[in-house]
Amino acid sequence: MLKDYYFASDVLSQFMSGPAGPYVDNFTQWLKMRGYAFITVRHYVRNAAKFMEWATQNDIAPETLSQTHLDVYRQFLESNDKLRSGQPGTYISYSAARGFVSFLQASGLATKKPSAKYDSPEIPLLREFREWILRHRGIADATCNNYSRIVFDLVRTLGDVPEKYTVQSLRNFVSDRIGGYGPGQADRVVTSVRSFIKFLIATNSCPSTFEHIIPSVAGWRLSRFPRYMIADDVEKVIKSCDPLTQTGARDYAILLLLARLGLRAGDVAALTFNDIDWMQGTFRVMGKGRREVQLPLPQDVGDAILYYIDKWRPKSGSHRVFLTTIAPFSPIASHVVSQIARRAILRARIKTPFHGAHVFRHSAATAMLRQGVPLEKIGRILRHESIETTTIYAKVDVGMLQQLVIPWPKVTKC
Repeated sequence: MLKDYYFASDVLSQFMSGPAGPYVDNFTQWLKMRGYAFITVRHYVRNAAKFMEWATQNDIAPETLSQTHLDVYRQFLESNDKLRSGQPGTYISYSAARGFVSFLQASGLATKKPSAKYDSPEIPLLREFREWILRHRGIADATCNNYSRIVFDLVRTLGDVPEKYTVQSLRNFVSDRIGGYGPGQADRVVTSVRSFIKFLIATNSCPSTFEHIIPSVAGWRLSRFPRYMIADDVEKVIKSCDPLTQTGARDYAILLLLARLGLRAGDVAALTFNDIDWMQGTFRVMGKGRREVQLPLPQDVGDAILYYIDKWRPKSGSHRVFLTTIAPFSPIASHVVSQIARRAILRARIKTPFHGAHVFRHSAATAMLRQGVPLEKIGRILRHESIETTTIYAKVDVGMLQQLVIPWPKVTKC
């Protein structure tokens, strides 16, 4: 494979005889499979060889390479003026090294260590909490990470011996962390700490009387209006995508999924080929609580997805439908879906209460309500656990609400 990119025999011999020699051919194949351009593969191979020379000089075995070594290598490059801001190919040396380490880890030649500090095996209590909520509470991985960030802070603050926790210390922690935040962030802190306490009770690490010691965040149910776009603005945002380009075709299909079915960003990112039943015109969504739901696939949405797959989707072994448009071609993450939505809204110059994927969810529900769709059916499409969650959208039907308003009584002058 290396011979397809380097043709001079002396250059090939130099690569094969160096520290990267046992890996360089497979690394080249790995880069090609991920869609890297010809010139990029050459740059990566050459700089990966330099990285391996550095590792050998520092007595670092290939199987032990990790992000820690990459950080040190980055400092080495900066100290030698190899990472100059604003220069062409500025970060190719570090990017090649990072890609080489990813290749070793993906091939099982190096051990991948947890990168998130809240997922560190050095904190057994936190690791056990993560395993417990994933197994017994059925939450999504993203929610698990959100909980873990707050619980990591709690363990770092109060220690990793739950038997020493007191009611006052737990309440003080929550009070300190929610100060100055809005109800949304405050509620996340409370929910995370409550889940952690339930875990401690289940594992007999604290008294059962601790279950209700964290009070709820003050708030009024359904006090806010849903934030949405009118139907014409939604269409303008969708049409801002150019389906004659790779990025535009992908984004067009994604925005249709958001707008027509009110999917969450994570739902779109997680969509796989196995989830779509083309014969029945339906697709499967794994929502909150890992509940599996079958939803109808509208004609225009299905056409957009097929067009993207047939014409523009990069070749990849991934079963995920939507991939990045720049090598290495990999499944998009949920935050990328939100970025796609935000860019489209800004491109269409539409004023919205907020920019992100969730505004399409509110907009879809609002549009369905104004078309006369019952709240119960809207709740099923949005996959709400309770009809009470869906009733927030009843407030956007101002015409119906006006019929309920009692006229202000006129008072005659004395």
